Amino acid sequence: MKTAKLITMGCKVNQYDTQSMSETLERNGYVIVDETRPADLYLINTCTVTNTADQKARQVVRKVIRQNPNADILVTGCYAESDRKAIEEIPGVTLV
Repeated sequence: MKTAKLITMGCKVNQYDTQSMSETLERNGYVIVDETRPADLYLINTCTVTNTADQKARQVVRKVIRQNPNADILVTGCYAESDRKAIEEIPGVTLV
């Protein structure tokens, strides 16, 4: 059983996008788990409204990697689109 954890940062659009990605993952055999369980895949949907949001996104990505070094880490959302290189340079990120 493949498991996934989705983390949403930001606005209602991100919440909708995360819900859509959750449904896609479930259709492809993933079980979505809550924050109390580790997962095989972490999908972090980021925001970039402010510099603080960018910084928080990087912190969340690093924390997830630190706590789950063997998991696949996918980063998406506005910040991932606007500063892809910054996310790609974080060791442990699987896909931006």
